[in-house]
Amino acid sequence: MGTMTTDERIGEGIGVRSTARNVWNWLFAPLLRTITNGVAGAVILAPSGTAGSVLGAAVGGGLGAAHGWRMAYAHTYDWTTVGGVIEFIADNTWGLPNAVVGSLFATLNLWNGVKVEVSRASGSLYHASGWFGKYDTTFGNVTVGTIVPKHEAVHALQARIFGPLFYPLFIASYIICTIAPYWLLYHDTKNKPINSFGRYFKCGVYPHTWFEEWAYSIDGNPPCT
Repeated sequence: MGTMTTDERIGEGIGVRSTARNVWNWLFAPLLRTITNGVAGAVILAPSGTAGSVLGAAVGGGLGAAHGWRMAYAHTYDWTTVGGVIEFIADNTWGLPNAVVGSLFATLNLWNGVKVEVSRASGSLYHASGWFGKYDTTFGNVTVGTIVPKHEAVHALQARIFGPLFYPLFIASYIICTIAPYWLLYHDTKNKPINSFGRYFKCGVYPHTWFEEWAYSIDGNPPCT
């Protein structure tokens, strides 16, 4: 048996690592998504007793499986970087409540084609068709529409940073911006006048909520016409 050359050993090492990443991407990562969702579902329905916990685990696990294997297909996480691994860990721990919502959204979009070229290594699962016309929409790390992908990626990041506080803060932001419109102090009233009830929300409240202001500072313009 001959001795392997340095190039052959390097090539073999690269092949082994590539195989390991594929196994992780297609098997273990989706399984963990399924398990963590199942645990979350069991906890949510635990007040209903054992039967509720079992039902919650089954439903949650099913949603997680649909979400997990779709992300595997899209190669959502970049397993070659620390950032990609951190995104995965966050989605299955601190950010789990938002990921569960994302799993439900992903399951509701099983009919919707996955944009692999946009999803790959992005940390998000992008679908081709939006639900609301020219608006992209994101829940957890699941997005429909690809008009402003960087904008929507910010929402996925926000969900990971704020974890279980994300949606309560999101709702609080809308309430505060509606009843206490501090944003009028710096809103561009000349180019985006607030002259109707509809425009108050479309051009005022919505783009000035905390998370939307952050996202629009990165990508896109509020659809105020």
